[in-house]
Amino acid sequence: FLLEQGVDAALKAYALQLEADGNIELALEQEQIWNLLMEALDEIAVALDDTVVSPRLLLEVFDLILSTRTLGKLPDGYDEVYVCVAARICTQTPRVVFVLGMNAGVFPSVPQEAGLFSRRETEMLTAVLEDFQEDAQQAAEKERFLVYQALCAAREKLVVSWSLTAPSGEKISESEIVTLLRRLFPAAPAASYPNDDPTLLLEGVQPAFEAMARSWRSNDGREAALKQYFSLRPEYRTRVAAIERAVQKGAFRLADASKAKALFGKRIELSATQLENYEECPFRYFCRYGLRAKPRKQATLDPANSGTVVHYVLEQLLKRHSGEAFRALAPEDAKKEIAEILAQYLDQYMGGTQDKTKRFQYLYDRLQKILVTIIERLLAEFKNSAFVPWGFEVRIGRDGEIEPYTVPLKDGYVELRGVVDRIDKMDKDGRRYLRVVDYKTGAKEFSLSDVLGGLGMQMLLYLVGIWRSDNEKYRGAIPAGVLYLPARMEPFDAERGDDDAALTQRRLAGGKMEGMILDDGAVLKGMDEQLSGVFLPIKVTKAKAVKGNFISLEQLGKLAKRMDKIMAQMGNALHDGKIEARPVVGTGHGNTCEWCDFASVCRREKDGAFRFLEKRTHAECLEDLDGGEVQ
Repeated sequence: FLLEQGVDAALKAYALQLEADGNIELALEQEQIWNLLMEALDEIAVALDDTVVSPRLLLEVFDLILSTRTLGKLPDGYDEVYVCVAARICTQTPRVVFVLGMNAGVFPSVPQEAGLFSRRETEMLTAVLEDFQEDAQQAAEKERFLVYQALCAAREKLVVSWSLTAPSGEKISESEIVTLLRRLFPAAPAASYPNDDPTLLLEGVQPAFEAMARSWRSNDGREAALKQYFSLRPEYRTRVAAIERAVQKGAFRLADASKAKALFGKRIELSATQLENYEECPFRYFCRYGLRAKPRKQATLDPANSGTVVHYVLEQLLKRHSGEAFRALAPEDAKKEIAEILAQYLDQYMGGTQDKTKRFQYLYDRLQKILVTIIERLLAEFKNSAFVPWGFEVRIGRDGEIEPYTVPLKDGYVELRGVVDRIDKMDKDGRRYLRVVDYKTGAKEFSLSDVLGGLGMQMLLYLVGIWRSDNEKYRGAIPAGVLYLPARMEPFDAERGDDDAALTQRRLAGGKMEGMILDDGAVLKGMDEQLSGVFLPIKVTKAKAVKGNFISLEQLGKLAKRMDKIMAQMGNALHDGKIEARPVVGTGHGNTCEWCDFASVCRREKDGAFRFLEKRTHAECLEDLDGGEVQ
């Protein structure tokens, strides 16, 4: 095809014209380009053979092959400066050699294992297929040989340089080779050159562009000249426009509301975690759930996922022994069953104990101790409680036991789905009371102030969803509260001389639950008959007064409407395209941006917009709820 179109003749004519114009070097490159093109097409023919592929795939393969090729030029004389990568170095003993970029991980570079095959699989395939793939060890040896070749090439003088800081200003380390050279040649002269002179960056196009971007707002003569220069270059024009947009103070939004509705859907289906993500920062929600952007993370696999295992074991054990049977369960029998369920989980979901590391085994043994402690707490609590476990891993949603929590919007609706770890019930005086329990392997402090600010609503949304359910099983039940059970071992203080009973009591107190309880004497006595204050988030004064996070049924109804309003505001804002970078700040919420996966694509500056969440006491929040109905 190329020959039919006369490409070879045209390229030859172009080379002759370049030579006539005095561009000898560029003229000689044309032959290299033609040869490189032929080699690439030969490789495609061998690789694809008679396989029929689409033009797009053919172009991708062609680009991939060309990306592995480079053009080079040998010096025409001995008085020339030859610039090249280490792999193409001229070894005919030049007088002086400058080795640049001698930084850790740069030269010698660190071999990266990538591709479809693991190291073990690569070794197996290499044993069968000769030259299948260069392994990491071979690549490292090759890299060190290139270092040796570069350092030993000079006939008279060797100069080695490295950077002290990255373009971002971050400090970077010298290569181990530099450290070795310092040790071998302690008398070798060394000098440091500061890079605080901005004009030094203007000697290269890309460094100059980065310098312009960093000082975009300076508006001095140098910056204005750089902006004009790059604005006139077609390959940089769109990048300059992107920087201009990025520095504007306006909030992120999708200008076309119809596109926003198409992206998020008329029916916005979300989990409580997604709702909280939006309330913490709308732009983060947009990146994660709108664009479905994935942060760059090293691929890891943690088989001992303690949270999943804890949920599984507790669910299985409480299903085996429901109601009175669990209260009668002996601690030693519980310990044996925990070990049995753990072993079952290990075999069924993690491939058994074969090939597991000692660390894995340690973590698994530690999980067993944690679970024993949790069950010890539960046994002590339920022996003192009229509530019994009634539902496990109860789904809320279209395919769940409980219909989805639905809130209408201006055009559409928000639909909440989720899974409730555990539902406990108490039947008393012809009434059924239900409480929602969540297992938390991390720290969790309940705050009604956060809930009114749109955060930490998950368990209360589940409780209200059950309260409103039309399912005959839950219809008419009274919401008794939400509790967070710490699924971990907490340290506790002990006194010298404490006996086993005292130590057990201290250990139980260290695992007190967090949450909020219905302000009803029957409920409180039903959860803790002795009002011991060991299990529930309450305090009992010497005068026998009980203090804690209580809420009346009327206040809970008002809180439900407040949560409905928060969800509706979120849904309508998404449909309007409002996705501003507006992180929540306040007591306990100071690092929303610090650990954000999308900080690198967010243009918010430190003094940018934010949503302040005032920290209020539980009593102040109840007073706010009593202040008026939410329409």
